[in-house]
Amino acid sequence: MKNIKFNNMKILLLIISVILTIFSVLFTVNAYIANDNVQVNLLIKSEQTRDYRIYYDDFNKDYPFGSLFLDGEIKGDSKKQLIHVTIPANRTKNLRIDLGMSNNEVSSVVLYKIQLSNILFIKEISSKYINQHFEGINGAIVERLDNGLKVVIGGKNQYIVSNSLIEPELVHFNYFNLVLVVISELCFWIIFFNILQKIIEILKTSLKNEYRVVKKIAHYAFLNLICMYLIYFIWNIICSKVVNSLFIFSDEIKWFIIAWIITVLILITCVFLIYFIKKKKHNKNFSLVQILKLINWKKNNIAILSLLTVFILCFMAFNYIIKQQEVRISFNVQSNKTIDCLFFYDNLSKEYPFSNGYSLNDTIKGKEVRQKLTFKLPYNRIQKLRLDFHYAEPGPYLLNFYDINIKTIFWNSIISGKDVSQNFFGINGTKMEQLDDSLKVIIDGDNQYIVTTQYPNPKIVSYNYSAYFAYIVVAIFLYLIIYGFYYILFKAWKLKDDSVELHKSILIYFLVGVYTTNLILFTSYIIQYQSFYKTLVWIIHHKMEYIISFIFIFLLYLILQVLCGRVWIATLLIGLCCILPVLINYYKLLYRGTPFFPWDISLIKEVKSIISGFKIEVNLRIVLLIILLLIYTTCMYFIPKVKFTALKIGNKVLRMCIPILLILILITFVKSVYLGNYYTIGGWNSIEDYKEYGFFNTFMAEIKCYHVKKPQDYSKTSMLSIKKKVDKLIENNEKKTNNVKPNIILIMSESFWDVTKLPNVKFSEDLFPTINMLRNSSISGNLFTSIFGGGTASTEFEVMTGFSKEFLPIESTPYQQLVTRRFSSLAQFEKTQGYSTVALHPYLAKNWNRNVAYPNMGFDKFLTMDNFVRPEIKRNFISDEEVSKKIIEEYKDYSLKSKKPWMNLTVTVQNHPAYSSKRWNSSELIDFNATGLSDNEVDGLKDLATGLHYSDKALGELIQYFKNVKEPTIIVFFGDHMTGFGNPAEKGFIESGYLPSNSTLSEKKYKLHLSTVVAWSNYKNVKCDLGDISSYQLMPKLMQTFGLKEPDFFKFLNVLYNVSPGLSFGIALNPDQSHSTELTKEQKELYHMYELIQYDYLYGKNYLGNKFFGY
Repeated sequence: MKNIKFNNMKILLLIISVILTIFSVLFTVNAYIANDNVQVNLLIKSEQTRDYRIYYDDFNKDYPFGSLFLDGEIKGDSKKQLIHVTIPANRTKNLRIDLGMSNNEVSSVVLYKIQLSNILFIKEISSKYINQHFEGINGAIVERLDNGLKVVIGGKNQYIVSNSLIEPELVHFNYFNLVLVVISELCFWIIFFNILQKIIEILKTSLKNEYRVVKKIAHYAFLNLICMYLIYFIWNIICSKVVNSLFIFSDEIKWFIIAWIITVLILITCVFLIYFIKKKKHNKNFSLVQILKLINWKKNNIAILSLLTVFILCFMAFNYIIKQQEVRISFNVQSNKTIDCLFFYDNLSKEYPFSNGYSLNDTIKGKEVRQKLTFKLPYNRIQKLRLDFHYAEPGPYLLNFYDINIKTIFWNSIISGKDVSQNFFGINGTKMEQLDDSLKVIIDGDNQYIVTTQYPNPKIVSYNYSAYFAYIVVAIFLYLIIYGFYYILFKAWKLKDDSVELHKSILIYFLVGVYTTNLILFTSYIIQYQSFYKTLVWIIHHKMEYIISFIFIFLLYLILQVLCGRVWIATLLIGLCCILPVLINYYKLLYRGTPFFPWDISLIKEVKSIISGFKIEVNLRIVLLIILLLIYTTCMYFIPKVKFTALKIGNKVLRMCIPILLILILITFVKSVYLGNYYTIGGWNSIEDYKEYGFFNTFMAEIKCYHVKKPQDYSKTSMLSIKKKVDKLIENNEKKTNNVKPNIILIMSESFWDVTKLPNVKFSEDLFPTINMLRNSSISGNLFTSIFGGGTASTEFEVMTGFSKEFLPIESTPYQQLVTRRFSSLAQFEKTQGYSTVALHPYLAKNWNRNVAYPNMGFDKFLTMDNFVRPEIKRNFISDEEVSKKIIEEYKDYSLKSKKPWMNLTVTVQNHPAYSSKRWNSSELIDFNATGLSDNEVDGLKDLATGLHYSDKALGELIQYFKNVKEPTIIVFFGDHMTGFGNPAEKGFIESGYLPSNSTLSEKKYKLHLSTVVAWSNYKNVKCDLGDISSYQLMPKLMQTFGLKEPDFFKFLNVLYNVSPGLSFGIALNPDQSHSTELTKEQKELYHMYELIQYDYLYGKNYLGNKFFGY
């Protein structure tokens, strides 16, 4: 392989042509399969003439169908008929066939066969299998026949829908068309490179006449253009688009020609620019012949080919991207009442129903402030816009449109309020009135809407300059990649000669590392974001994140390069180290909805069982990227081995020192950036962290949330010794238990704390009537939490498990890092006692990884916002009163089916930060007098206090219901954390007098981490003041108080409670309700035992066993 010659131009061009043909054919085939229209043919027979309507894609199941459809007529005939429908290839997952009669008579149709065909494939669903794909809706009767599917229709809104129509797959190729594609692509590249070779030859032989040089370049450039157009024409004939092909001055061809001409002019201008500079610098006789010699065409022919090719391909890609980009249309609007807005676009019919076009839905809230309605639609679909309004209450509805913003990545247009009326007119009595700054629309009748006359479709001309500039930048960028590869490869090839100077060798290997790192990093991010364009945008907006990840990968690559000695081995290894985790992350997100975390590596043994239920889909983009990397790695084989003979130090010493130095640099970098405070990775939505910071940065930063230092005295012997001590302590502290198994309802209320404790704030009414009633008659106290202002899942974790975050990394999110297997929790224990367990959170299931954590913690069922039907909304969230109704509803349903005890954990969201009184109607706001508070703090406190008042009311309604339930029930209500109501968060506490301005750090930590806790039961009157108690101590103490059975671990926590009711931030709570930063000897001993027990279960060998934790 070392004897291969690279100077045979024709062979090289042929090889390049074949390679590019392979990739372009794969790309073309994939593009047409994914994007070209699919012809759907239905063989059908109907007894009577009827209209049909075929809906496709993600349609609504109820009228009106706000999705895509095609309609026509089926003749009443005894013969079979063929219906043709053309649908985009990526819109055939679901089909819905509406076959209703206008007079609602009972009639039937028979479906015999469905055929899906594209340019390159044909797929047929025969009569034998057609009945497996459709089901009847709203009383439509589906009957299986030997030769088809009989559908009986006899009522309103009856139809059949596919459960999951098989997507078009590469099952039956149209091989004739496929061969034509391959031949045309191959011819294109051969002709293209041959013409470019001719240009170079002319430049060599025709330098005497400088005018002739320019003329020949332009001549052959034009020939190249003609050849490319012919290929384009042939391809369109294959695609059955003859009419479009003949129209040479269509947008695509017109701009293609302009791009080509500008590219040629740029090249000629560059040549003459160098010519005039050199002529002025050297002498007046300096000719164009000399400048062409200076450029050295022979050496740089591949670079020139790369530049020309890339410019053409980049323009074609940009032309495609621009046409496929979404257009974002934003309406700045204000309404006196809440009204639903149905947004139609494209070729709309003027009468109901709209037989063409697409629709998007949104709601305009009845508020005094302006709102922004934003719709996204395809670039070529805004010729007409129509806004249709639906409402339940009688009008009139007054809407003010202030401006309309239409924006793409390269184009932006703002229509001010003064000009809106010139573009819209009202239909069916819709009144429009032009104001000074807006357009007033009055809706007070049926089927009233506003529609544009003929809205100007933004042409590419409108934003050509920025788009073309972006095209040039990307083309140059890709050119540098291609030429950089050529330069590095052939420069590195010369390293086989020992005469190459040391500093040049180091420079070349360094450049190889820089190029390879960027290539692998860019490839990794393309896999992550699944788009070249999105990757570029991410890099532009996150330059520092890209640089940091580059430094990390580059240092790893240098270490591997020095250790291996061979560049291709180092390239292969770094490619595996980078691409494999990104691929795992891609598929894990695709199938499980969660990213790839460092702690997932510990589950490597379970990979087979995890993926056994998934059908891994091959992504062509990923396959192509991996093939390109493998080709690049193969090219690296020709780079000689790293040599150190030029240095006057022994090779062995050098091979030891250099990697050690690089490893030390890498460790320092990782510690200071990833394990330091540079990245603060939140746990609210880890998917967004991965998107924002990139895969490598987020993955590495997550390590600090996973690493916990092993206690020095942790061992099997020490844990067995602790077990004996714990057993003795438990025995001495044993309390009597009863056989009662009450229903247990735990409610963790978002941001619930006692705002009435603010000294300078006086409320005009009882803010917490339910809480105050329970303080006087039941169990109450203050929950000493480990968080402030956020991190809800931490309090939840401590309450449910009894484990403390005091012994975990400060930024850890236990539900993500720890609860990845069957895990000890109250729910897990209660299941062993015969309980049925249900979790409820009226928001997103994926937040804090609850969708994964809850099943591992023993919950049988997890209800989210998706399980609510038209719920009451407060502050843009599902209200706490609605949540109480849901708890009651779930309990009622369960009690009818089972007599076993029921446990429920509910995590509310109504009072989530941030705070603004505008979230409420003025009549709902709680009134108070506040001295010393600024307007911003008063506004935030109004929102918070009002929300807490309604949460108290919701708790009262829940207690009132369970007072009348015969089954014994315990309700525990607590806040997850305190939260600020100003900016910064502490400002409101200082201004209100709650927090003295001269407070010590420990005093601040103590006073800002006290939320409210109360407990009530319908069968046992217990009045108890818990005082201050840590989250992890709450359930052990309450279970002991009510005489319930509890695991040994909870019994140990009750022993600890007698010595110290809690510990957070190094602040220990004492039995006399004081707090201190200094621990007594007994406290130190018990907390150390607690730390070892927790480490043993979470990170160690679990010497104590699951039985100790109750399961």
